[in-house]
Amino acid sequence: MDFHYRSHVGSGWSYVIQAGAHCLEISAKGAEQALKENSHLRHGLIVYKGKMTIKDVASNQGYDYHNAKKVLGLK
Repeated sequence: MDFHYRSHVGSGWSYVIQAGAHCLEISAKGAEQALKENSHLRHGLIVYKGKMTIKDVASNQGYDYHNAKKVLGLK
């Protein structure tokens, strides 16, 4: 699986709890299915199968932007 993830969760214990919940979800469903079902995980996706899914990052790095839903095969 080729993906990178960023987190927008607050600091402290809430971060640890939320990160743990995301890890459990990914381990139970697999990364791709978890990304398809969870918009919060999808929002943190930076690169998926070589495609940049964050507009600002893609622009700053000189890459084309690709919508995360579309690269995951969602409508």
